[in-house]
Amino acid sequence: FDKDRLRDLELYPFRKLINRGVSGIMIAHMSIPTLDNTPNLPSTLSRPIVTELLRDEMGFKGLVFTDALNMKGVTKHFAPGDIEVKALQAGNDVLLYSENVPVAVEAVYEAVENNLITKELIEEKCRKILSAKYFTGLSVRQPIQIDSLYEDLNHPKAELLNRQLIESSLTVLQNKDTLLPIGDLTNLKIASISIGSLERTPFQKMLSKYGLVYHYNLEARATQNEISTISTKLDEYNLVIAGLHDTRKRPYNSKIYSNEIYNFIGELASSRKTVITSFRNPYTLSRVQQFSEAQALITTYEDSELHEELAAQLIFGAIGAKGKLPVTIANTANVGSGLKTEGDLRLEYTIPEETGFNSRSLKKKIERLAQAGVDSGAYPGCQVLIAHRGKVIFHEVYGHHTYARIRETDRQDIYDLASVTKVTAPLAALMKFHDDGSFRLDEPFKTYWPQFSGNKKGKLSMREVLAHQSGLKAWIPYHLTTKKKNGNFKRNTLSNNKSDDFNVALTDSLYLHNGYRKKIYKMIRKSPLDVDQGYVYSGLPFYIFPQIVENFTNQPYEKFLKEQFYKPLGAVTLTFNPLRYYSKDQIVPTENDTYFRMTPLHGVVHDEGAAMMDGVSGNAGLFGTANDLAKMWQMYLNMGTYGGKQYISESTMIEFSSCQYCEEGNRRGLGFDKPLIEYDSIQSSVAKQASKSSFGHSGYTGTFVWVDPEYELMYIFLSNRVFPTRENRKLYTMNIRPDIHTVIYEEMGIE
Repeated sequence: FDKDRLRDLELYPFRKLINRGVSGIMIAHMSIPTLDNTPNLPSTLSRPIVTELLRDEMGFKGLVFTDALNMKGVTKHFAPGDIEVKALQAGNDVLLYSENVPVAVEAVYEAVENNLITKELIEEKCRKILSAKYFTGLSVRQPIQIDSLYEDLNHPKAELLNRQLIESSLTVLQNKDTLLPIGDLTNLKIASISIGSLERTPFQKMLSKYGLVYHYNLEARATQNEISTISTKLDEYNLVIAGLHDTRKRPYNSKIYSNEIYNFIGELASSRKTVITSFRNPYTLSRVQQFSEAQALITTYEDSELHEELAAQLIFGAIGAKGKLPVTIANTANVGSGLKTEGDLRLEYTIPEETGFNSRSLKKKIERLAQAGVDSGAYPGCQVLIAHRGKVIFHEVYGHHTYARIRETDRQDIYDLASVTKVTAPLAALMKFHDDGSFRLDEPFKTYWPQFSGNKKGKLSMREVLAHQSGLKAWIPYHLTTKKKNGNFKRNTLSNNKSDDFNVALTDSLYLHNGYRKKIYKMIRKSPLDVDQGYVYSGLPFYIFPQIVENFTNQPYEKFLKEQFYKPLGAVTLTFNPLRYYSKDQIVPTENDTYFRMTPLHGVVHDEGAAMMDGVSGNAGLFGTANDLAKMWQMYLNMGTYGGKQYISESTMIEFSSCQYCEEGNRRGLGFDKPLIEYDSIQSSVAKQASKSSFGHSGYTGTFVWVDPEYELMYIFLSNRVFPTRENRKLYTMNIRPDIHTVIYEEMGIE
């Protein structure tokens, strides 16, 4: 390029840095004929470049470093000793990686004696280097402090800057039919394939945080048979997400993929609904003609864990694309190409500094409280998830599945959510029905449950019922009705053998009569009612709500929830009876039951009543991971929206999450729990700072979720505090959950 171009573009950042006081600049081994056309002379050894341009014209007064002097850029045409002399003559102060130091030192001595270099020049450079050493404190011996050395060298603010730079660079080159960001997941069957890696990649792991994705891998030089096998498997999916990987420390435009792999990539791009993400040198995109036919094409320029994770988040709309291609790629895209895509549609996974938290302080304080629960036996293990402004900024695990300490707690663990079921399952359906006008809060219960006609319960409004202001009894121990006084099973209740009549499995050797559900409904109908008692938390109507949902929809309750909420949200682990889909290893055990089933409970619902409803109930029975629970509750926090889809109207969310009978001393919303009307540190399950607009729910097994619209905050705490016995109440007496909640607000600066 000519000098004007060089001064306007290539030298621009150096000029800015010099004006801001940068103290050192390195000279590369380059050929720049416009500045110095001496044959075979690299810029490192050029006086017109080092002295006349950098020092005189640009005014740089700091230390000038050579690049490594053992590189072929200089050694190809110059010998050791000659190189170092020329480097000093050019104007360099510090000579790096001399190929032969003794020869170089002797050559400099001779150059001084022969007046090729002055003694004053050597003294000047020595003085500059010593000044720099004094400036950085090297004149006083200070041994390196190794305590917290890693943390000091890897500060979260640096990580945040790196994240922001990578996020801003991600470039979408193709987005046909606005495929990106991926929207409703209901009808998608997604596969990912990572090419160039045989292990599950960070890209694939992050994709799985957003929904059900089936993963495949191919090595860079896979055979045609291996490729054909994978290609056949991919025929089962209607969306393929491909990652092109190159994890070498020095990636460059080389042919690391076999011809068969390049042909396979071309076939993916041209014949399937495919998102292709290249984590390689962007020029490699020119090797496949069909890239221009891809449904969506992304380039990240590098392959690191962070590049992979952020690319996956872009695909699902947690972050948006805004990068521009800095070069032209033959057959694919021109310089300046880059499409914008929408972000902030789904949960982003980042670090606390992203929203103003101090990650070290937050982690230290929460770890102290959570680990104290483990150490004191409040629970074998737990996990804490925090999302702020739509970003998961904290998700840590503590302890083990049991006190035997065999299996450590994992972020992918599935928990019995207990009463969190009430507001995550049937309440969601009722809110949806409220939106379409088929469910009205001030209608009497009998409108939706005719079995209550002619009964006082039939006159209760649904508003009273959902706000626990109805006078309904708190609970009924249904399991106590299954045995006679002598301990034998009553006829038509329980059997040790499975049959057509006894097919509700309570354990591997205990089965409930399949008509017992009607008896539960009957007991609820006959239970006493005290309409004057005011607020009493009652789980009874939640046994009935699933059947009401089925009456509305003419489809099974669980199927409706999965099709309308869990699957489109990507919350695939939210399910009843999880052993149908997941191994016991992934499910956290609850109690060693000595009350009813007389066996360890692992993968089956802890609540006896829900168990007698075949594990599918409205009061309990839902299982799930913290990550999937967070998706459902982020939708609630967003006032009904998530992933670009409106699940529940804002007006309905506000109505249901608002206190209904505050004037009568009842803090509850409609289904949702609310902060105490008058804060009491002993009685409150949430932080004092939680706003009046906040809402959530807790579960008997040690689960808890709370969202605060005023502060855009979500807090999830999952544990199995009932292991091995429900008599353990240390979780409550130690105030662990509200104390962690308080820490979160305090770290936000809210006292």
